[in-house]
Amino acid sequence: MSLRVVGQLDPPVGLATILRGKAQKRIDELDREGIVAVEAACRGRGLVIPPEVVESARDHVLPPQQAAIDSLAHIQRKVALRQFETLRPCVIEPTTGVKIIQELRPVPSMAVVAPGAWDEQVPHALLSVLAAARVAGVPRRAVLLEPDAAGGVSPVSILAAGVGEATEVYRAGGVPGLVALSRGHLGFVPETVHLAGGSRLVQAAGELLYGRPQAPAYDLLVLTDSTSGVLPVVEILSTWLMDDPFTTVGLLTTSKRLVQRVEAHVDALPEPKPAWTRDLAQIPVVVRATVEDMLAASTAVRVKYLVLLVSKPEQYLPQIAHAAHVVLGDNAAALISRRAFAAGVLTAGGVSAACENTGVYAFLRSVTIEKIGHKSAERLKVQLNQLTKS
Repeated sequence: MSLRVVGQLDPPVGLATILRGKAQKRIDELDREGIVAVEAACRGRGLVIPPEVVESARDHVLPPQQAAIDSLAHIQRKVALRQFETLRPCVIEPTTGVKIIQELRPVPSMAVVAPGAWDEQVPHALLSVLAAARVAGVPRRAVLLEPDAAGGVSPVSILAAGVGEATEVYRAGGVPGLVALSRGHLGFVPETVHLAGGSRLVQAAGELLYGRPQAPAYDLLVLTDSTSGVLPVVEILSTWLMDDPFTTVGLLTTSKRLVQRVEAHVDALPEPKPAWTRDLAQIPVVVRATVEDMLAASTAVRVKYLVLLVSKPEQYLPQIAHAAHVVLGDNAAALISRRAFAAGVLTAGGVSAACENTGVYAFLRSVTIEKIGHKSAERLKVQLNQLTKS
């Protein structure tokens, strides 16, 4: 396999037309069927998961998984609370007789749509979104968990919804759940809707129903020099590509040899090769002579997560103002950053968010430096791994 080496970074491409067409066809079918399609997936188990079932979910979850969920929930709440402390209402009197009042008001409702069958993304994604909504003061916080073929829902996902203080939990999800929310079949239309995992078709339906922020941004850029190993680079890139079918990823490096070693590593994988290898072949790879040149090339786009796998990364921090999160440390730190600290990401609100800013905010960028120690990264990685065990 050959990586796609390019001269510079260009804005990422959008959603595949074929996938968009399949999602629209499914949405049209569900519009004809209405709430019947959502209830049919429950297999007679009830659309609403009552509070007593949510409370009893802990009895069906292994102690290590319980501890991991509780620990991650504590982290998410702590990050969300500290973040909320930075947002204050203000009164401005720019001139006599003119008063400008700015207040903070939460949206009236939100919903999270997630797979109810086993999916390693669900617990931490639910916890991060619910923590931010709870701290912000959103009064109605609904969780939709898509049932399996028998109408079952994973106790781990139910427990995560309970620990995250969801106000209501439904045995629904996927494309039917998204359509039900957008059409008001569940009795309300939430102000914001978030997707926590799900198939490519579900992600495409979410984009069609609620829109997707249009921004020339990369979800992840990995910057490496000649000191980087091939395994950390492959692990970070493959994890990102597996987590999100719409993720936009780029690799910048000062080492042509590293590019060749990544290609050789992928070629050596047994057949059939994992699905992420096809996506890996499409990501842009930029090679520059020095770390400074590499950083300069990365400034052509906005970046959500920028991972510095270089020698002495701290000295390059003053040069970075185009990334929302800068992650320092080994590959473990980069892999757990988005999952463990997702509540620390401020957005305008899920898949329906508008990324346009007004006033001075159109000219400001925030940078979060996430310097995660090796021991802490390994501890959090173990906790996240507990959630992958069924």
